[in-house]
Amino acid sequence: MLNKVGESLLAAYAKIGESLLTIYHGPDIRCSYNAWFMPNWDTYATGYKEAADAIMERIIANPAWIDTYLYPVMFLYRHYLELRMKEIIGKCSGEVVYSHSLEALLQRLLPEIRKRWRGAEARARLQSFKERVAEFHRMDKTSETFRYPDSGPKNEPPTRGEWINLLQVQQVVDSMSIYLDGISSEIEAELDAEGVI
Repeated sequence: MLNKVGESLLAAYAKIGESLLTIYHGPDIRCSYNAWFMPNWDTYATGYKEAADAIMERIIANPAWIDTYLYPVMFLYRHYLELRMKEIIGKCSGEVVYSHSLEALLQRLLPEIRKRWRGAEARARLQSFKERVAEFHRMDKTSETFRYPDSGPKNEPPTRGEWINLLQVQQVVDSMSIYLDGISSEIEAELDAEGVI
């Protein structure tokens, strides 16, 4: 006779035989977990940031696993920034950019930002944004530092034993998000007014 742990393991192993992409219908409670695949830049970018924020909520509630969660949180926030910048570049140029370099993306984005936002205050915000992007880029030029233990010679990851305050990262990325979302919304409004979208 199996104990509860054994029964639980057998039930979990039984799932291996089921299709990964099963969609449930009707009164089955599992249909509440069907997710709609809707590939667009905004949904992808927002999803990565929201996932990082959800992990941060768990860390704030119980920081015991913070060292383990460091990697997905940093990757998800960095990937959010990459995708949001690609989204804005695509809105402006119609191009899909395949580079993972935050620095290269920023260079493509700068003319669009400067064209729309002028003045001393706008320049100061842009300078702060550029500095934060440079920090992420230094650590992770190829989008690999927080995905793999050995990210290659191009990146300058934090030194082994160095500390990263994830709450600070979250707060800074939130401010970067407000900045990028504002740019994205302004460009979308322009395109809407021109009848492009």
